[in-house]
Amino acid sequence: MKRIAIMNNGTLPIPSVLGGAVETLVQLLVDTNEKEKQMQLEILSIDNVNAREKAKEYRYTHFHFVSTSSILNRMTDFLKRCYNFIALRTGLPFIGYCYASALVRFIKNCNNIDAVLLEGSSINADYIKRKTALPVIQRIHNVPPHSLRHWDDLNAKSTDLYLGISNYICTVLQKNVEGKYGAAIKLLYNSINFNQFNVRTTNEERHTLRKSLNIPANSFLFVFSGRLRNYKGIKELLLAFLESKDKMPDAYLLIVGSFAFSSTYVSLFEKELASIIHQLGERVIFTGFVKYEVIHRYYQIANVGVFPSIWEEPFALTCLEAIASSLPVIITRSGGMPEIVNEECGIVVENDANLVNSLAAAMENIYGMDKAKLENMAQHSVLRAQSFDNQLQYKQFVEYINSEI
Repeated sequence: MKRIAIMNNGTLPIPSVLGGAVETLVQLLVDTNEKEKQMQLEILSIDNVNAREKAKEYRYTHFHFVSTSSILNRMTDFLKRCYNFIALRTGLPFIGYCYASALVRFIKNCNNIDAVLLEGSSINADYIKRKTALPVIQRIHNVPPHSLRHWDDLNAKSTDLYLGISNYICTVLQKNVEGKYGAAIKLLYNSINFNQFNVRTTNEERHTLRKSLNIPANSFLFVFSGRLRNYKGIKELLLAFLESKDKMPDAYLLIVGSFAFSSTYVSLFEKELASIIHQLGERVIFTGFVKYEVIHRYYQIANVGVFPSIWEEPFALTCLEAIASSLPVIITRSGGMPEIVNEECGIVVENDANLVNSLAAAMENIYGMDKAKLENMAQHSVLRAQSFDNQLQYKQFVEYINSEI
């Protein structure tokens, strides 16, 4: 049984008691490993009372908590930050802050770790390799920015295995500095907790939730879940719905999340959204904050999911959540997102200057489908989602560890 040390960027704790996309994925790995028992995991995490309590539940994962807010650690990190400011500009190597230093100390004291997995912590690859001489694995969740000059090269040279969360990410890595020094680049699709999204709510539960949101019981409901940021295509979605709403008289748009202005500053983008939302009136509904543990219930009161990202989406977990919840989807041809769906469960529109019109046409098209065809798409969504099952992801991860490390 191989022993793998795992470190995130130190922003949020693991177990993922405070959420976080990367932390939730690590949590999924931990939970699956507890059932499959194929590895011993050693997780480095920032300190958190609730995380410490949750950590007691695990036998095949040990958690090591670091207090990054202590006065000593803050003073040490300040001095290291001064050094790294100079090092980046003079060709010197990066020195890890107290979080990464704690991992190095643990590895040296432990003496039987087989590899280190970095989750969203690429900057530490060279530092950890120099200090431990262990194989370094990086799971890449976004396109690396490559703003660290010679450090990018050092980190790439120090990495033995890259795990890209989509074919799109793997292709980008191969073309960039990550593919320059011969490190293996493998595909490891993201996943979700299917135990949650396979749960089907009852008709009564769906009716009650719709009623609480003031959504008519028999209306046609589009749903969007994600950050209300320009790169997620929320503005384009609202404009497309505004363009089509008169052709879809009983259609509503549900936004899982909240829309509220800051009390001190309102951006131009927020003003633009507010104007469109005002024109849509009661036809657009915001849920307010929704805990991730119940988000599947909101997908299941809808008829179709719409995820029109305008950036190169690395993967799009929200799209996977939707199809796992038995929803047909409309998405853009953006990054790795088209890898999630097929033509039997989704409509892919081009991410170009004509996006608003294309979205409107796709929404009108799926709104006008007969019930049997829409139900067939919903069934194929569930089938397609099974290709990303967390058990398959875990099995693939273990195979990579055993064959590449």
